[in-house]
Amino acid sequence: KVPPSDPYDEDGLGLLGSCDGLLLFERGRYGFTFLVCNPVSRRWLILPRPAGMMRPCGLYLHRPSGEHRLLYLANDDDDETAAAARRTASHYVLPLGASRARRLGPAATVVQFYTLIPEAYLSYRGNLHWLRHPDVYDTDKILAFDTASETFRHISRPPLADPYNEQPFLLETDGVLTVAAVL
Repeated sequence: KVPPSDPYDEDGLGLLGSCDGLLLFERGRYGFTFLVCNPVSRRWLILPRPAGMMRPCGLYLHRPSGEHRLLYLANDDDDETAAAARRTASHYVLPLGASRARRLGPAATVVQFYTLIPEAYLSYRGNLHWLRHPDVYDTDKILAFDTASETFRHISRPPLADPYNEQPFLLETDGVLTVAAVL
C-alpha cells in the first residue's frame, strides 16, 4: 500500500518510536494522525483516535498475547474548549489493528498537554521507561511500564548535578539502564 500522504508535504511525518521493525509516526500540525508502518511489507496502518487530546507514549510487543500495542495518554473528557487547561488524563492500550482501546487503571495526575507531554522512551528488558512524563514531572523518578503485566511503577534515578541546566536522557549501556546528562 502507498502511505496516506507524501512524507514531504507540508504536514510531513514525524518518527515517534519503533518496535520490532514497526515504525510509529505522527502526521499533521493541529489534528495529529498516528500511523504505524511496516517497512518490510510496505504496509501502513492509521490508528483510531479518541475524542480530545491524545499523546502516544510508546509502541511495544505484549509478549503474553503476541500483539503489538500502542500505549497512549488521553484526556478523560473531550471538552475541546479547554484544550490548554489542566485536566486529568488516563493511559490507554490499543492493540494494533483494533478499533477500541482499553483504559489502564485510575486517572493520571493533572496534565497540561501542551507542556507536559511524554517524550522519548527507552524499551529495556520488557519495560518502557521515561524520564519526562507527566507522572514523574518535577521528581527524581523514572516511570517504568511493564509491557507484560501492563502496570506502571516509579524507580529512582540518579541525582543530577545541575537539574535546571542538564538535559538527561536514557540509554542502555553494556546491558544496564543508564542516565546520561548533557550540559
